[in-house]
Amino acid sequence: MSFTSFYFWILFVLFLAVYWRLKCRGQNLLLLLGSYLFYAVWDWRFLFLILVPTCVDYACAIKISRAETKRTKTILLWIALSSDLAILFLFKYCNFFIDTFCLLLGKMGMPIVSPWHLGIILPIGISYYLFKSMSYTIDVYRKVITEPVRDFSHYATYLSFFPQILAGPIERAVHFLPQLAAPRLFSRDEFNKNCYLIFWGLFKKCFIADNLLPIVNGVFSQGAVDSGFETLIGAYAATFWIYADFSGYSDIAIGLAGCLGFKTMPNFNLPFFAKNPSDIWRRWHISLSGWCRDYIFYYLNRTQLRLGGQKAFGTGIAIIATMAIMGVWHGARWVFVLWGVYHGMLLCLQYSIREWGLFSTRQDSFIFSSKVRPWLDGFKIIVTFHLFVLGELLFCSQSVRQAGHFIKNIFLRFEITPYGLATLKAMFWYIGILVTLEVMQYIRRDQFLILKWSPWVKMFVYCILSILIVASGVSGGKEFFYARF
Repeated sequence: MSFTSFYFWILFVLFLAVYWRLKCRGQNLLLLLGSYLFYAVWDWRFLFLILVPTCVDYACAIKISRAETKRTKTILLWIALSSDLAILFLFKYCNFFIDTFCLLLGKMGMPIVSPWHLGIILPIGISYYLFKSMSYTIDVYRKVITEPVRDFSHYATYLSFFPQILAGPIERAVHFLPQLAAPRLFSRDEFNKNCYLIFWGLFKKCFIADNLLPIVNGVFSQGAVDSGFETLIGAYAATFWIYADFSGYSDIAIGLAGCLGFKTMPNFNLPFFAKNPSDIWRRWHISLSGWCRDYIFYYLNRTQLRLGGQKAFGTGIAIIATMAIMGVWHGARWVFVLWGVYHGMLLCLQYSIREWGLFSTRQDSFIFSSKVRPWLDGFKIIVTFHLFVLGELLFCSQSVRQAGHFIKNIFLRFEITPYGLATLKAMFWYIGILVTLEVMQYIRRDQFLILKWSPWVKMFVYCILSILIVASGVSGGKEFFYARF
């Protein structure tokens, strides 16, 4: 059952009516039951898969806190991580490595055999709840969490929490579990904010993302586009499609959690206003980039320093490796690896020339007058945005060969066509409201700017958005793109 389903919202309203009449323990039990039923609608068989990391990481975390030696703690940590990674490898990457191994055998001149594949489907949301589970055990090991959770139902609710289980955000246990243990109070103001997030998220998904999808498919699915202009428009459309779809889901998830009394970490913060490559990852998929920074990059960087590696070179390798792993997190395809390496190289470039101030966001990096600085910031935003668009071109390509074909089109076959102009016009129709509102939010630095408008203006805006969803939104709704990861 999708968040875009009418039946989901009927059930959620009934769920809320019961939820806020219960005390804390009753709310928690209802949350656990509702979360498992929500996931069972997708495929009840994978409920048993969620129970494996729930039981293993819950038990290992308690054992780690009681262990007296570091060696024992490390063994227990690797037991938990190995269990989580084994599940992830089996369901998400096994077929990819089998195909790659058979391809290597063919390159070496050995007889090419038909690869054997596991006949299983990818469980929805598996990357999200496994990353949550791993971060919990690591935090207990590092003593970020000084006392592991003792109530098994609390930990089960943390992993299966239905607003986040499909596509995040990847909430940390250190933030979520204390909220689960404490009584939650209903606030009318907070409820209104969260309802606005849900509504805005549905608009981004149903009106913007689902209408941009045919444009994206027309370029990336067929791969027959030979015009560089049409390819570039497709890359723009893909960038806004992914953003509207994924940030729309994140807004809905954060809003749903807020309606239940939980504060969730933000997942997007006006990413198209980033001024340098590192600023992108402080604004885009914040929960994943933060997870990879805290649990992968810092470890790789410290390891190479302990082994006597040079700081500059070793840090660059750690950055590229981390971003490559982030690419692989999205799926078992070489274009995702290429996408991760590309962004890693951008971050390394910024790291290498940081002392020159070319990509710095510090106000004192150069001495500029107040009249010149906005133009400089605008230039940085435009350059960074187009570097990101090129990355999304790689991300949406079906293969490395197709990605190379698209890049060749843009730089060697750039020809403005009538179809490209018509597509550009259609794209502006769908993203116009989004861009306008986010420019206003960026200038005022207020995500909830619309809530501060007069009641009549707000009512007018809500009516316009509702009409657009009903009249031009894609009926039935499509699957959220990031739910497949």
